[in-house]
Amino acid sequence: MNKTLYLIFICLLLCAGTHLVAQTFDYNRVSGHPRLLMKQGEEQQIRESLKDNPEMQRVYKQIVGEADRLLVCPTLTYKKEGRRLLAVSREALKRIFDLSFVYRMTGEDKYRLRAEQEMVSVCSFGDWNPSHFLDVGEMTMAVAIGYDCCSISCLRKQGEWYVNRFFRKVLLRRTTNNITGF
Repeated sequence: MNKTLYLIFICLLLCAGTHLVAQTFDYNRVSGHPRLLMKQGEEQQIRESLKDNPEMQRVYKQIVGEADRLLVCPTLTYKKEGRRLLAVSREALKRIFDLSFVYRMTGEDKYRLRAEQEMVSVCSFGDWNPSHFLDVGEMTMAVAIGYDCCSISCLRKQGEWYVNRFFRKVLLRRTTNNITGF
């Protein structure tokens, strides 16, 4: 009995502490973009690591090669396989990640522009298949990574457009359709 009361007390204490921390979070201390996968300037550390590591060089060349291949591919289209959009969501994540990473590493605008084309394409879909959380989650992650990596160069209006699309496809849809999953 004492152990049960002790556990309940600890849980209540943790919940109260979490609530207090959440209310006092200082959003002004959040660093600017980019911040999700690597912060501004961390590209140099990767470049330094590439000099002495043949395996990293091989992987890097493979990613750059894939990004170069994507420059001439058509953008993604809305195509469900059965009831799922997951294959498109995963391809969007792979494409936008590769293009954004190579843009950050090289600074070449052709990669940023192509990543933005992919983001515009998927953000223009009618929906991201809200009946399946993974379809929406992976598409959200793809756009978030692309926006974060390319936001330095994105026009303010473009950034607002991505955020608006995200809000409409993910957050607003969840509240208006009473979606209670994830």
